Amino acid sequence: MKKLIIFSRHGLRYPLLKYETMSGIISKEDINWDFDEGMLTEKGELLEFKLGLFLRKYIKKFGKKFDKIEFSSNSIRRTVATARILASAMFPYREIDIKFKDKNYNTMESDFNIYLSSLDINKEKLRKLDERLIPEYTRLEEILNIDRNTLVNIGSNIKIGENGFLMSDGAFKIATDIVDMYILKYFEGFNEEDIFRSYNFYNDLEFLSEIKDSLLDTIFGDLDYINDSPTEITKLIQSKINNDNDLDFIVGHDSNIATIFAKLGIKVDYKILEKYPIGAKLLFKVYEDNSFDLELIYYNPTSIRNMDDNDPVIVKLGERLKFEY
Repeated sequence: MKKLIIFSRHGLRYPLLKYETMSGIISKEDINWDFDEGMLTEKGELLEFKLGLFLRKYIKKFGKKFDKIEFSSNSIRRTVATARILASAMFPYREIDIKFKDKNYNTMESDFNIYLSSLDINKEKLRKLDERLIPEYTRLEEILNIDRNTLVNIGSNIKIGENGFLMSDGAFKIATDIVDMYILKYFEGFNEEDIFRSYNFYNDLEFLSEIKDSLLDTIFGDLDYINDSPTEITKLIQSKINNDNDLDFIVGHDSNIATIFAKLGIKVDYKILEKYPIGAKLLFKVYEDNSFDLELIYYNPTSIRNMDDNDPVIVKLGERLKFEY
């Protein structure tokens, strides 16, 4: 083994939902949560510290001295906070600076997104996506008590922002933000009836989460978009593979895991609430030929909700993998 690279999705956060963009779809009562948009929750901070303690012990099994360590993060509050907590838990007696570009914590760095100068968006693919998600949209409309086909009639869209980053818009963006809030409330321990009314709450929540997973795969798991982007997360990881650190730790987003899985051709065969779990870690065991074994480490949803003492789940995703460019 040459080195380790760990990529982490940020920890449990408050919702990103903006009420003002959803007039006529949700009400203030549907939100029912006073929160700081996108910041880590207190439980999120505790979970990251707990997982950091686990990783401190877990990486010892590789029998390597980690003398040269680097932690880096996207320039967003929730990712920088996650990196700082993990560094403190894993290496409490070292002074570790977290590398990120914007000290105002307000920039989506190009390494953590898909950047396109120009590319035709596949509108037919989006139309088929909306058709495929009609059962999920319909169930969400029932829960929200709004007219049937409201979300389908809005339609989904992908646009290229002024900075060249791909952005979601329309039905699956609106639905994703609502479902994301439901999932986060579940993790935070809200009573199920205070999240939404259902005769089979968890099955409904799992069913609705398909909307969120589909958005991530449609934008950040599309190889045409990934391969056309001059910067994205797998290129950042490849640069870390080629450096001389013993351990590189990177903190980003679920969208980045979608990109990594797509680039490596990884098909998910585990069943959990989110395809790319909150706080999940990807551990790359890198060999001298720059190939790597890959593991996914995450807490299962009930462990997060109940804050139990169970160890995280570890899933082996592949051996001797390489990114192909």
